[in-house]
Amino acid sequence: MNGAGSALCVFLSLFLAEGQHGGASPDQRNADQPMTLSGVTTFQGELIFFEGGVGPRSFFVNLEKLDTPHGAKFQQQSGEVKFFPNPMYVRLMVLRPFLQSNKKPNDRMHFDPRLMRELKIEGYWKSGVKLRAIKNLTLKTVSETNIPDRGDAWIYELVIEDDDVPLEDHMILDVFSKEQKIVRLSAYL
Repeated sequence: MNGAGSALCVFLSLFLAEGQHGGASPDQRNADQPMTLSGVTTFQGELIFFEGGVGPRSFFVNLEKLDTPHGAKFQQQSGEVKFFPNPMYVRLMVLRPFLQSNKKPNDRMHFDPRLMRELKIEGYWKSGVKLRAIKNLTLKTVSETNIPDRGDAWIYELVIEDDDVPLEDHMILDVFSKEQKIVRLSAYL
């Protein structure tokens, strides 16, 4: 196996062992690592990563999860918290894992800007096995950037407006091209 294949296997084993949740289980996260989304898929013939964070950061920084005999309880300095804030913000980045060792920087495959701008994102709240649509999910910005050794990356900034969403619910984001669903991402506390 070449160096790129070995690196990918190591990454995927860590990714799968730690969950598709930003690299840390809910019990391992701390105030410096708010609610996150991540996923791996193939798009335009290449392996790509989706990585994202959920805010506002000020809400998650002092949020503490307590396991009680009656289930999870969340609290901040001001007392018990039962619902996510409204609005919430998501910053989602689409990027490649690394530059393959047998390629030169100018050999990188770039995302097709037209396809990347046409991606659609749908959002849901999951409670148990039931899904319900997020009331208002707005794509605010789409931008392209370049990351050394990974090539171009695309950043999607979203605003979620929904009232009285319990903290026990999972946020689900489905990303679609014109032809198909590309990936389903999940974030939870």
